[in-house]
Amino acid sequence: MRSIIALAGLVLAGCATQPPARETLLSGQTMGSAWTVKIAGHLPASDEELRAGVQARFDAVNLALSTYRADSALSHFNNDDSGQWVDIDAELGEVLSYALSLAEDSGGVYDVTVGPLVNLWGFGPDPATWRVPEAAALESARMRVGWRKVEVDATKRRARKAPGVRVDLSSLGKGRGVDRVAGISRRAGRH
Repeated sequence: MRSIIALAGLVLAGCATQPPARETLLSGQTMGSAWTVKIAGHLPASDEELRAGVQARFDAVNLALSTYRADSALSHFNNDDSGQWVDIDAELGEVLSYALSLAEDSGGVYDVTVGPLVNLWGFGPDPATWRVPEAAALESARMRVGWRKVEVDATKRRARKAPGVRVDLSSLGKGRGVDRVAGISRRAGRH
């Protein structure tokens, strides 16, 4: 019994002499907002390498899902009104597939094709009008909304939509970015 108490005392004394865990704060800008990541403990790379890695993951998600960037994979998809299958980015395919499953599971309550209405009310990438839309404009926008007007085949990295439909993945984009950033810590053996 004495040896167990002595061993426990030695372990506790050893813990007390360890320096406190280093805390690192990284930050940057993405998706019209700011991000901050706090890391406690030993870093698997330099602060700048980690910050650059986090920023790169956010940038990749933004390049795939942004409605505000003309060069995003989503903007290219939204601008294609052919009604035909088009090749899409893998990131866009995964998120769009997830969004459509949410739409189905919610009976259409969640619908990422609300882009025309979001824009009409001044909350999307189109210039804001700062006035209540006319009834005719609302009706026209509603005709282009409906999650069943979009199909995705994520395994073949392709999708199609009815002409005039505009997908808005803003409700999922930042969360997807956080998921991608969390992958850095998982790969480094942290949780």
